[in-house]
Amino acid sequence: MNKYYTYSFGLSKSIKMAFALSGGVTQFKITKEGLNIENQNDPYMSGGDVVRTLPDATFGFNIFGDNWHIGAALPQLLSANLNLMDDDFSRIYESESEGSLERHIYILGAYEHFINSHWSVEPSLLVKTVAEAPMQLDLGVKTTYSDNLWVGMNYRNNGELSALVGYSIQERYIIGYSYDMMSVLGPSHEFMLGIRFIELEKSDILKN
Repeated sequence: MNKYYTYSFGLSKSIKMAFALSGGVTQFKITKEGLNIENQNDPYMSGGDVVRTLPDATFGFNIFGDNWHIGAALPQLLSANLNLMDDDFSRIYESESEGSLERHIYILGAYEHFINSHWSVEPSLLVKTVAEAPMQLDLGVKTTYSDNLWVGMNYRNNGELSALVGYSIQERYIIGYSYDMMSVLGPSHEFMLGIRFIELEKSDILKN
């Protein structure tokens, strides 16, 4: 179960800022039955399944204008210790697992440039960092025609490259397709279907 809280306010007439905080619990489970391990006498595998339920939180903020935004998010804010050892093992050997949920940092931003009344170009940047892992950098660019049809490319600093295309139907339904052509796991295909909830005008309510 998670709870979400958001708060936004205006920094100026054209710039707004929003904060978000979510809190809840996350459950992890290790099912030992059927595991193929090298050392069958490994004491870590003694006992039954290990289940842990931990509190967790995520914090984020976003600054945005009419055609740009920049923000950051910090998932796994509490960095809780998983302690995925069996309870009997921990008690007998008086030890505790050092595994924990490492705090992540996401930084993102985008700017939409309008070429004319029909075409726009939107470059974007996403930076992801976590302890003991190399920083990941995603660069993207998306071209949109008449707010309906869009195509784009994404590049990741590990060499991965993907292409995407999408279409908006009546400003409410979104369909999309992505092809990862240089993934470390090989080419892959992704399909997207979305529904955008649009606030009804007073005249539309009266018609119904």
